[in-house]
Amino acid sequence: MSVDKYKRLPISSQPEDGLNLLGSLDKFFIDHQNNQWELFTGKDCYPIVDVNGKLLVFVQKLLGRPGVTRFGDSKNWNSWIYNNVGQEVFRLEKFNFGEDTVQVFSGAVKLGTILKKTSWCPTINILNDEDVHVLTLKGRLLGLDTQHKFKIFTMDDNEIGEIKRTFLDEKKDYFSNDNYVATFPLSLDVKWKAILMAVMILMDFTYSKR
Repeated sequence: MSVDKYKRLPISSQPEDGLNLLGSLDKFFIDHQNNQWELFTGKDCYPIVDVNGKLLVFVQKLLGRPGVTRFGDSKNWNSWIYNNVGQEVFRLEKFNFGEDTVQVFSGAVKLGTILKKTSWCPTINILNDEDVHVLTLKGRLLGLDTQHKFKIFTMDDNEIGEIKRTFLDEKKDYFSNDNYVATFPLSLDVKWKAILMAVMILMDFTYSKR
C-alpha cells in the first residue's frame, strides 16, 4: 500500500514504545540504499537500521510545504518516526526560539530537547526530559574533510561517541546520499539514544540530496 508522501502515516491506537528498540544498541545508521519501505510509505523514506541491517524505525521527510524538516528552518514543524509495522514511536517538534530547537517525544512523553547554535563550528546541546544539559556534540558542517563528524561529549568533557558520515565520492559532496552513523556507549540512557537518533535524522534531512 502506498500513501501520499506529504501525509502523516496512520498511528496505532496503542503505539509501541520505541525505547525498547534501542536498549541493546551501541550503534545505528541511516541506510539510503535500503528502499524497501518506500513501497509502503511512498517516497523520501529514511530507514534507520542496526549493524546487521535490521530495520529499527523509519521516518519520512516532508517536502513541498512551508517549513521543510531540517535544521535552519524559520518555521515550526512536526515529523514522525515509525516502527516496522507503521506505529508511531517517536515525534520531533521544531520550534524557532532564536536558535534551532527540536523536542523529541515518545507518545505524549517528552524525552528531551536538541539545541543547535548556528555557526561555522556549530555546537549541538542535548537536554534531558527535565531540561538539564546532559550531552554536547561538537563538529564542523563545512570543510574539505573526508568525513562530516560530530563528536559526543558528556558534561565533564569525556568523549563517548560520534555521529559521522564518510564521503564515498571523491568530490566530498556534502549534499550526498552517503549514510550517517551514530555510535555511543551501550549503557547510555535509552532516552538519550533516541535523542541522538533524532540528531542524526536532522543532519541527514539537512544535508541529503533526497
